[in-house]
Amino acid sequence: MSWKKTSAPSFITGFWDCLVSSDDGTKLAGAVQQRGGIYTSNDSGVTWIKTSAPELDWRSMACSSDGTKLVAVNFNNGGIYTSNDSGVTWIKTSAPDTKWYSVASSADGSKLVAGTTRTGSYTGIWKSNDSGVTWIKTSAIDTISWISLASSADGAKLFAGSSSGGIYTSNDSGVSWIKTSAPNNYCSGLACSTNGTKIISGASGGIWTSNDSGVTWIKTSAPDTEWSSVTSSSDGNKLAATCYSDSNVGIWTSNDSGVNWIKTSAPIVELWFSVASSANGTKLVAVSPYNGIYTSNDSGVTWIQTSAPVDSLWRCVASSSDGTKLVAVIEFDGSIWRSNDSGGTWIKTSAPDLFWSGLACSEDGVKLVAGSYSGSGNGIYTSNDSGVTWIKTSAPELQWFPLACSADGTILFAGTNGSIYKSNDSGVTWIKTSAPEIECDALACSSDGVKLVAGDYNSGGIYTSNDSGVTWIKTSAPDAIWSSVASSAYGTKLVASAKNGGIYTSNNSGVTWIKTSAPDAIWSSVASSSDGIKLVGVTGKDRYYSGSIYMSNDSGVTWELSNVPDNYWFDVASNATGSKLVACNKSSIWVYEEPTPTFIATTSVTETAVGNAELVRDNVSFTISASASASASASASSSVSYENSLALATTLASELASKLANVKLNNELQNIIRF
Repeated sequence: MSWKKTSAPSFITGFWDCLVSSDDGTKLAGAVQQRGGIYTSNDSGVTWIKTSAPELDWRSMACSSDGTKLVAVNFNNGGIYTSNDSGVTWIKTSAPDTKWYSVASSADGSKLVAGTTRTGSYTGIWKSNDSGVTWIKTSAIDTISWISLASSADGAKLFAGSSSGGIYTSNDSGVSWIKTSAPNNYCSGLACSTNGTKIISGASGGIWTSNDSGVTWIKTSAPDTEWSSVTSSSDGNKLAATCYSDSNVGIWTSNDSGVNWIKTSAPIVELWFSVASSANGTKLVAVSPYNGIYTSNDSGVTWIQTSAPVDSLWRCVASSSDGTKLVAVIEFDGSIWRSNDSGGTWIKTSAPDLFWSGLACSEDGVKLVAGSYSGSGNGIYTSNDSGVTWIKTSAPELQWFPLACSADGTILFAGTNGSIYKSNDSGVTWIKTSAPEIECDALACSSDGVKLVAGDYNSGGIYTSNDSGVTWIKTSAPDAIWSSVASSAYGTKLVASAKNGGIYTSNNSGVTWIKTSAPDAIWSSVASSSDGIKLVGVTGKDRYYSGSIYMSNDSGVTWELSNVPDNYWFDVASNATGSKLVACNKSSIWVYEEPTPTFIATTSVTETAVGNAELVRDNVSFTISASASASASASASSSVSYENSLALATTLASELASKLANVKLNNELQNIIRF
């Protein structure tokens, strides 16, 4: 199963994950997850250069105080790489290939410590005393995923945060470890003062500090939320932390060792992943996976976006029935793009830049409908010319997510949090259906728009309608986080995916459901051929699951893993026959075209030739009859069917055998005449 990356625009592969800074804040380095690269800046983030580091699944970085020595760890069963020239060149160290997740360095870059997840081929915490040339496994527990690490300037005091087992300390460069009194929360970030006395921990549920090298801990006044990263000035007085969830999302700072916290003016973006600080805490650098890298020269009071490349985050795709016309949307303040040659080339449409989240198209790819959930002009838009022009419909300005439409593009359905709307006139007018108040994140319909299926994302069930949304019935599908549904043309065969669950199918319009053999994963989207036989599903990824594409040619009975990059795959669409697929991940769009089958047939045929010859001897006329047989074999290939190939082979063999038989007959008659 071969997939091909299209020319749809992308900026970085994967997304920004981690950052490091030299003591003076001049030299910066950032790494990209999911087959991304490592970038460096020598001017406090004004300009960035992609280094020669390989494109791997980078998960953590550390650097010496002068920014000369860098170390980066690869999560995807890779190794640990170091650079001694500020990232110009990189060397893979002797560290074993496993799921590395965290790394820390002494001030001079000679002492390194790296942590793994508990699921890797090698586990625990490893250390190096020679800048990564050789590595030794420490006595740290093997059964814990070590998510974050911090080191004192001399590398003697080490601190390790886990996913569920608390925080451990070592006062002898990792020879022995002691569990501290810190809570057993998911510790996503650790930082410490240069002498290892003051420690800050960003965790699930709050920020904790210690002023005695981890002996005792105090929960600070920072909000109880999901903290992704923390950093500290060399004296431990100035702290910064990134939050990536709820109303507290942003960058927070403290100037009194964590006693008080202030939310900075950093932009409100979907995620802030990492933050790093200069030694004096004045210069900060922070990264958002989808919005790039920002810097601050005044301890976080003001922020400037740097020139570091930004991920495009493709969100949804749709396909015409023949797979020729494709359309795709970029989610965050993004645009809508179209292709008329099966993804060969892409053109940006005139649709406004909104937070696009839903997409559907008619069978011929001429009528399109797209929905957004935020932005100036938020709503549902339609196009009647394959995306060349767009019109905002009268649909209310809600947070629109899944969309579905009939084959002719006349009947449209749109899901939002709490309701499902319908249009019978290609989006000109909209009516709220009687669908139950569910968080509808999955929606599909039959080709005539009569049969509907909707999935509840809020750990609910699957609902169906057999009358275009007038009435709804909750099916026997289990309650789950339903992320996507797809339907055959007649609405009989259904397929549904559950986030952090499996894929389910129904052969009777949703009356009964069967869990298929597809693995439990972060399923994002499913698609189906018009007959419901060929299915495809795409998955997202996190620290436990890899992102993949699975395909089935037997209505979900068996599934085969495709050879595609480990990425966060968001959406997938299929043409009517299931032979052409299009899928999007965070940074690119990929297409698949089923290889043309070749049917080969070989056969043998025997032909008989009969003939007469007239001759006169001694004034007497004679008529001589004779016959001759000959056999011939032939092979033929065809993309239609085996029967077609056999017919071609039979014709070829028959023609050849007939010619041979006639030659033999002619020779036989000549021999008789001469005799």
